[in-house]
Amino acid sequence: MEDLLIEKCKMLKQLCSYEKRGITLWLDGIRSTPLQVVEACIMKEGNDYMPDYVQDDNGTLYQLRFDRVTYY
Repeated sequence: MEDLLIEKCKMLKQLCSYEKRGITLWLDGIRSTPLQVVEACIMKEGNDYMPDYVQDDNGTLYQLRFDRVTYY
């Protein structure tokens, strides 16, 4: 339980730093807060999520998208 809390805090801190830099966060196509992303990814809700770092034409990161992974 303690490890999960530590992991959650680290991820939340990292995502908040992205957001402060103007990088938008998305969860399954919906703009989301750092806490919403952490809750979905860490608690997993029976799902796995994969981050996708989206850059503009100059290579500048402007979106971080977390999409649910579907296994077949």
